Order: sequence, then C-alpha cells, then structure tokens
Amino acid sequence: MAVALSGLPCVPHFDTVGEPATLAQRWARWEQEFKLYVAASGVKNKEQKRALLLHLAGPGVRDIFHTYSEEERGNTDEFDKALTLLSDHFKQKKNVPMARQTFLATVPQPGETINNFITHLKALVEDCEYGEEKDNQVRDRIIVHITDKNLKSKLYREENLTLSKLIEVISACHDKEALILVAGTQVNYAGKSSKGRSSYHNSSNVSNKNFLMFSMQ
Repeated sequence: MAVALSGLPCVPHFDTVGEPATLAQRWARWEQEFKLYVAASGVKNKEQKRALLLHLAGPGVRDIFHTYSEEERGNTDEFDKALTLLSDHFKQKKNVPMARQTFLATVPQPGETINNFITHLKALVEDCEYGEEKDNQVRDRIIVHITDKNLKSKLYREENLTLSKLIEVISACHDKEALILVAGTQVNYAGKSSKGRSSYHNSSNVSNKNFLMFSMQ
C-alpha cells in the first residue's frame, strides 16, 4: 500500500470510468476520504491542498479538470474553487434510475448470510435517493430472498417490521441454515437457480415488468 504524508496510507486514485451510474455518489465518498486524509496529514496551505487534490485524484480527474478554462480552474492557491469545480462536474453525472435498477437486480451469492447481504444492500441503496423509504427498500429486498419458511413467517407476524426489527429478529435466530439466503446455488428473478459465481450477480434476466413492480414497492 502506498504511503504518503506523515506515514498515512495514500488515498487511491478516483475511478472516472467504472460504474457510470454511481459516478456522482462515488466521487462524494472519495471527496470525504480525501478531506480526512488532508485533515490527518496536517496540510493547511491552500496551494499544497490543491496540488494534493489533483495528484491524489489521479490522471483521469486531471484530464477532466484541464478541459475547463483557466478562469474556471482558478489560481494555484484556490483550493476550494478547484474542489467545487470537480464536485459540480461529477454531480451532473448522477444516474438515479440506473442506481435503483442495480439495487433491485442484486441477488445474494451462494452461501451468503442475511447480515452480509444487508450490508451490501445498504451500501447500494445510498445511491438510490429513496429518502425515508431507504430502510424499507432494503427490508423488502431481504425478505424476498429469505427461503426459510419459519423465519419468514416470524418476520411477517411482526406488526411493525422495520429494518432494525428485522435485524433484531435475525440476530436472535440460532438456526444457522435459516440465515443462509442461497445454499450452494444462486436464485434469479425467474425463479430458477444457477451455479454459484464468485461475486455479486446483477441478474440480466430481470424483465421490465419485474423492474417496474419492484420500483413501486
């Protein structure tokens, strides 16, 4: 791992190519990491902070930055102006519908536990702008993939099943098999199973009908 100022691990370059649907959201997270790095490193000089921003962001971000005019980029000591320019650029790339489709199409890996899948979905839902319904969307996706009839029945009997309550019920469950969402195979939305793969699978078999149905939940 690269080490920079004050022995701190370096912030990785920002990926301007991968996952275009979540470009704005990924930039927001990268910006937070960068600000933490700068604060921890003790750099105060604005010219140095601006240089660090462009250096750590990587060649892809620098190429984008230099497509703007000198007036828009500002002077070498205008750190805030440079950061705002880049933030505004990536905000325009936000694609909420695609982020939601990615969230709704994500299915658990073979042998994955409910808790692990919750963690993955909670990361994805941050990009979807569901507002106050965010936790409910995660809750509903989890219930869809629970195959143990007793556990699912117990969840349905809860009068006000929030995501927090669902996690509480799962934590109290001692049946390890019930906590596995997919045992050895992977379920897609057509109700069929396929051989396990090594990473999360966004099912390509999701029809427009299913996507609209899930969006209205």
